[in-house]
Amino acid sequence: MKARSLEDAIGQVLEECPAHEHEADDPGWEWIVRTEEHEFGYVLFYAPRGMMESEDVNYFVDGNAPYIYERVTGRLLVTGTAQSIETYLDNYRKTGDPHRELGRTVAICGWHEGANEVAAMKLLRKHSAITLADAKQCVDNCLAGDDSVVVASSIEDAVSMVDGLVRLGFEAERRPDEDI
Repeated sequence: MKARSLEDAIGQVLEECPAHEHEADDPGWEWIVRTEEHEFGYVLFYAPRGMMESEDVNYFVDGNAPYIYERVTGRLLVTGTAQSIETYLDNYRKTGDPHRELGRTVAICGWHEGANEVAAMKLLRKHSAITLADAKQCVDNCLAGDDSVVVASSIEDAVSMVDGLVRLGFEAERRPDEDI
């Protein structure tokens, strides 16, 4: 698939910008787009010229959240204004969605020679509400080559669970919570 250009990204963002009744005869409503290049494509910030150049409150607009533009797919994703752009970018890099955060779900997706099975079962029980039988089944599934998913008691427990499992010789990662 052909990578898309910065011009494509800017064109898509400008199509999304809201029209204003005075736009045609007031150069202050001309949209300005500022870009940042990233490994996935671009982040595009946009605002009316009047807001960017003079900070005139008459040109302020609500909801002008930055966009993420995927260079390969051409997909345009709106971020938000409630959190920092860094938060939205972090979510996007981890989940593919700027609004989706990693949660309490932990996937155990592999193991290495010498992995400590008994300690892993204890760790799973310590950081979640599963039974010993369920913890054993999770570890056995992993050793058999199947992923296992465990919901930790809290975000902090999920982080500790992943860190601990990795130290014990397992491959584990946090994932977004589906319907817990």
